[in-house]
Amino acid sequence: MLAQRVSSINSISAICEETGADVGEVGRAVGSDARIGGAFLRAGLGFGGSCFKKDVLSLAYLADSVGLAGVAEYWRQVVAMNEDQRDRFSRRVVRCLNNTLVGKKLTFLGYAFKANTSDVRESPTSDVVRRLLSERPREIAIFDPCCDPAVVRRDIGMILQDPSVVGRGACPVVVYSDVYEACEASNAVIVTTECDQFRNKEPKAALCPARRKSRDRFDVGRFTRQGQSGMDILDCHGPFLWSSPVLAHEGEDPLPGLAEEPSCDEDCPECEAIKMGGRKAGGHGAAENVDWHKIAYRMTKPKWLFDGRGIIDAEEMAKLDVHVEIIGSQGKA
Repeated sequence: MLAQRVSSINSISAICEETGADVGEVGRAVGSDARIGGAFLRAGLGFGGSCFKKDVLSLAYLADSVGLAGVAEYWRQVVAMNEDQRDRFSRRVVRCLNNTLVGKKLTFLGYAFKANTSDVRESPTSDVVRRLLSERPREIAIFDPCCDPAVVRRDIGMILQDPSVVGRGACPVVVYSDVYEACEASNAVIVTTECDQFRNKEPKAALCPARRKSRDRFDVGRFTRQGQSGMDILDCHGPFLWSSPVLAHEGEDPLPGLAEEPSCDEDCPECEAIKMGGRKAGGHGAAENVDWHKIAYRMTKPKWLFDGRGIIDAEEMAKLDVHVEIIGSQGKA
């Protein structure tokens, strides 16, 4: 259902781009209806990660296997809309750059599929990179403040099935550990992950009030009695995230059936970073917000910025002589 909501708002974003409406305003208006809510109603490049696509396609396969072809096709369209969103975004980049990327440098800010994490599984950025690489740009630069550059290089090489395209020198895809080096002489900056460091505006709150979490009504007894139901276990999930004091109930594991998390590989780059530098796992780039003045100064005119996550203030960037295209709305140039 979450994947369905993501694809639904992205389908609306396509209409907004053609009609001049703002998908952010549409999402907030729709989310103000208590029956719908505002969660997962922000347009972007679609869902990534290891779960959504796999689970939706599994549901479609199940529907097919029991003879429900119409139901299967319905769920396959959720994934198809996800792919179409990235196709449209890629075509928009090419169109704005005079329908050719030959001899041009593009810089991607963000690679992980989810903001402020180092998880690169099923990254939407990788899909856009693959599509734009076919247009033969001079260079595609990638920077993500939370990802190990070595992990990104390996992932890109696997997706393109050609590790030789990733590196430096004559290689068209270069992964940087410094955001300003990545943006040096770039014709276009493309924001594909909503990392906090990339924001130059505060997100608008949803019109509907947030749903209250029922911490005070939590039944501690559910932890200790025998034969917990599936719903009992799901209800326990919230307090685990909150680190509630009730979890230390007599020092016992409330759910002894849960297996321990498997250990990392010996050469895990995240663990190695913690051992060597004492830094937080995933912290491989700028810890502070990027300086958009410095980025704009380093870019090649005409300067373009493509916001695939709706986190950039177009008016502020216009002051820096940067043309902005935001997903789900018409150009602000």
